[in-house]
Amino acid sequence: MGIPTAISYDLVSCRGRSGIIYEMLDAELLSSLIRNDGSNVDRYAKVLSDVAKTIHTSEGDPAILPNLKASFREHIQTLDGHLRAGDIQLIARKLEALPDSRTCVHFDLHTSNVMIRNGEPVIIDMGDFSIGSNLFDIGLLFFVYGIPELGLSELVTRIP
Repeated sequence: MGIPTAISYDLVSCRGRSGIIYEMLDAELLSSLIRNDGSNVDRYAKVLSDVAKTIHTSEGDPAILPNLKASFREHIQTLDGHLRAGDIQLIARKLEALPDSRTCVHFDLHTSNVMIRNGEPVIIDMGDFSIGSNLFDIGLLFFVYGIPELGLSELVTRIP
């Protein structure tokens, strides 16, 4: 689909757990580059923005990739008993207000899931890769980087 990611080679199983073997990347996390070169954070933010644009302008095959909005519809139904009915209805309405889309969404997009190899980005941790509105990724980016009180940036990227 034109999205730069590590090449997977094989599925493996050990002690009842499954995993995927990927190519060995001679690359550095974008987060590490930022930590070591904080004076150029604007340049690295542009790299992340370009990666997001590549993902969000790529159409995914709904026969292969899960629909993130549909997945959230199912998850919302499991909130009964954890949240008040009115809160569950509010969440459901907010979800339905998001535009439907067949474009790709990473849903764990941040600088610790982008590696730089030979000056080019490579996206990793594709476990939640889906189709859906780019607002899912933008919302997650806001939670990680836009609300410092949560401490998610440092937790996820080791960048305060």
